[in-house]
Amino acid sequence: MGLIYGKPLRRWLLLNEELIMKKWILYERLTLNDVADHPVWEYVNDEAKAPETAVRPVEQLPVKHLAGRFVGTRVRLHNGSYQWAMLSNISLGNLRLTKHFLCVGIEKDGRWFELARYHDVDFERRSPTELAKFLGLLVSEVFPIEYDISQFAIGLPAILRGTIPETPEERLSKDELLKLALEDTQ
Repeated sequence: MGLIYGKPLRRWLLLNEELIMKKWILYERLTLNDVADHPVWEYVNDEAKAPETAVRPVEQLPVKHLAGRFVGTRVRLHNGSYQWAMLSNISLGNLRLTKHFLCVGIEKDGRWFELARYHDVDFERRSPTELAKFLGLLVSEVFPIEYDISQFAIGLPAILRGTIPETPEERLSKDELLKLALEDTQ
């Protein structure tokens, strides 16, 4: 096999520029192998050509923040079984914020179910009951769900090892949710 140099090399680089520069993948194309190899991912917001759902793996672990990031890990259902999950909207220093805004997607047989939070407009369609149906289990077999991201991030222990209840301990009004969300940005 000969070496590529000169004009052929420049032509090859031009033709494959997108492949070389593309250090991201679309979120919807992530596989369980991708997540197993790289548990923490971040959205690509700094590249003009990157689509809105473009993500890239975070190589340096553990991370000190999860803003604009998500964690792929196995979660433990109440019946003791494990499922792959994507966890996002985790504030490593604010337990209350995490409890109210944590997003959870659960995988089964190559399909994903995004669990709604109590304040989401489509809660009925993506409720804990609907998640249990998706998994072919009773709600009591699913909740509470336990997760442990302590090997991937640095933060408050109660956030790194947490539970996702069927119903939240505290429900906030829309105004209270907005105020809580804005506190974290200051």
